[in-house]
Amino acid sequence: MQKSSSAAVEQLQHSLHAFAGIPLLIFEVKSVYKKFSPSALSMRGATRVCCAIALFQVMANNPETRTGLTKAEIPCYFYPFLKPYGDDKHLECVRTTTLGVLSDLTKFDDPNGSHALRFFLESEVVPLCLKCIDECDEKSQKLATLIVMNILTQESGLTYCSATPERFFAIVQHNHEASRMLQVLHLNSYGCPYFPPIEERKSIAKKAASSYASSSASS
Repeated sequence: MQKSSSAAVEQLQHSLHAFAGIPLLIFEVKSVYKKFSPSALSMRGATRVCCAIALFQVMANNPETRTGLTKAEIPCYFYPFLKPYGDDKHLECVRTTTLGVLSDLTKFDDPNGSHALRFFLESEVVPLCLKCIDECDEKSQKLATLIVMNILTQESGLTYCSATPERFFAIVQHNHEASRMLQVLHLNSYGCPYFPPIEERKSIAKKAASSYASSSASS
């Protein structure tokens, strides 16, 4: 079964390269950007883009093709789908498919995992995921939380999220698994919880929310 799966992935990769498939998939993904706000995405359109993203997920699940996706910065084309655009089931379907790909790409369990982690930190995927945790449906919330937790389990990911009070409190001010995980990891790594006085904490939380909202809007 594993050999059959590997052969199928290899055949898919060959076909995509031979017929300029990846640019066509990216074109399919980008074609629905303009249908977000106001929402004009039909079920058929959502299905088409989900199928395109699903092909990227096949590559994300294979260590041999996973690295190429982050080196080419392909996930950046998916980021617009992470921004909440109101209560639209078609968009939510695309969003959960996108988060599924990103959760596979943030496993960091291959020799090139450090490169992938650096890419996701530099491309600011964390604030986008926090936005999903705040405003999207339950499935998107769980997938977005998983991505943040995958990042936190890496030393440089924990360092990044704890580097400033704004980043730290942007995560811990919410009641979700990633928040509790960051507090425990910070305590284990640095020997003390990262909690300044209460008034300073409130001020930091407000700045964090504003900062990350701006970051998400400009992504």
